[in-house]
Amino acid sequence: MASSPTTSPKKRETLTERHKRLGEALEYSENDRELLSEALSNAVMMLRQEDIGWAAPSTNQEYHGLDLDDLHKWSMDIRVSLTGTRTRAPNPHMRNGLMLRHSFIWDGGIHYENVPGGGTQGKKNVKELIEKGENVRLVFSKSARRRREAALYSDGLYLLVGENRTKKLRPVPLAEITDTHRSELYQDEIIAYRWTRNEAVREKGKLTGQREEKSYWVYVDWYEGTKPDKIKKNDGVEEPVLKGHTAFDFHANKPDGAPFGSPDAIAAVVWARIIRDLIMNGVKMQDALAMFAFKATSKQKTGQQNMALELAKDTAAGSAATLGGDNDLVPLNTAGKGYDFGSIGFVVSTMAASLHVSGIALSANTALAGSSYGAAKTLDLPGRMAMETRRAEHIEFDERLLKWMDAREATAYFNSYDDATDEYRAVQSAMLAWTTGTLTPEGFRAELEIIYGRKLVGAVPEGVMIPNNENNQDQVAAPGGKQAPAPNQGKNDGTGGANHLNDMPQSEGGE
Repeated sequence: MASSPTTSPKKRETLTERHKRLGEALEYSENDRELLSEALSNAVMMLRQEDIGWAAPSTNQEYHGLDLDDLHKWSMDIRVSLTGTRTRAPNPHMRNGLMLRHSFIWDGGIHYENVPGGGTQGKKNVKELIEKGENVRLVFSKSARRRREAALYSDGLYLLVGENRTKKLRPVPLAEITDTHRSELYQDEIIAYRWTRNEAVREKGKLTGQREEKSYWVYVDWYEGTKPDKIKKNDGVEEPVLKGHTAFDFHANKPDGAPFGSPDAIAAVVWARIIRDLIMNGVKMQDALAMFAFKATSKQKTGQQNMALELAKDTAAGSAATLGGDNDLVPLNTAGKGYDFGSIGFVVSTMAASLHVSGIALSANTALAGSSYGAAKTLDLPGRMAMETRRAEHIEFDERLLKWMDAREATAYFNSYDDATDEYRAVQSAMLAWTTGTLTPEGFRAELEIIYGRKLVGAVPEGVMIPNNENNQDQVAAPGGKQAPAPNQGKNDGTGGANHLNDMPQSEGGE
């Protein structure tokens, strides 16, 4: 009993120390677990964000594409990447992707034919509606075309609302589209849009300086059914229908069976974040490589400590790193070298593929083309075909507008992507077919319209002579006719083109 007071304190102290060590170890383990859990949560969130709108909610539910709420979420994400916020700069690859698509698609602008002007009897002056007033500022100007392409790029939907009497059009932002009304027979057909806007409040005909939210319904141009005065929402509230207005909707990348399409940049925005992270990681590695230029070693432990203290005072680029070993001062093998930023070229190309542009143009890095100026300058065939597809959709949309504006015979077209040399060769090929005498003037004209990518103005003139036709022999053999080119004209004769005598017409005497 006497020894108990002397031995028990030592046991209690040993247990306390052991408990403390176990507690510290458990705390370290808990911290590691929290860090690991946070990293896994971030990874899962990134994967979920990438899968939004693409994966079906469950295996038992049929997937019908993105809904309006999905478009609003993706639009916010993409628009922030284009414009930035107070605390975050815009993404350069996302901005460049939009500018590239707009430049390729709207190169040369869109053109209209057979649009009634002021001198056309019995028809409205549609040209004035297109070229003057609010319509040109909001719809038909170059800046309006850019905003249209930006809406398809970030929102996946471009909506215009026009007043039937004045033919004035106005774009409706996606944020102001709050609901849709579907067809009774087909769930994927939107026949009316709910337009919610903040309007100025008037009292006794005067503005109060306040605004209130009001909602209206507008039917689309192709709907031919009955339009009620009001549409009742799910909560039972009835809202008015703007019967004197018409909506024109343009959905980007819309699949069959889905009411909406998807933004052009919906896949690119995910890869843009990955590219940014890779670049920032590369910047950190670049700083690390530039931090230490030399390796200083010392035999003795005291010398190592003193050297470490001295060198630790300077943390600028080109400093020295202290390591154990023999006394030595040698440059590191990383001195004078930089981080290989070119290794992320494949990731940039993946983002470029989602936008249907080349990785060279998206990154503005000709090194991806092997420093080939021609490869960096040319819009490749797959990219051209993708831009042609969007051009065809713009033509269809604009012709809907022209028809609504009482220009029912008007057509829209873009200039061909072919350069002058390709067009010239194509016309020469068509001329060879024309000289066989097997084409009618209408058929030859159709070939030229295919080459130029647009309708030629005017009808085929009367009196066109078909070559190699016996009915036109007298006119072809008449004096003053043009001299046919020599068979070897324009061909290499092996002398560097110096022998021009063979290309000259010979006289009847052979001199």
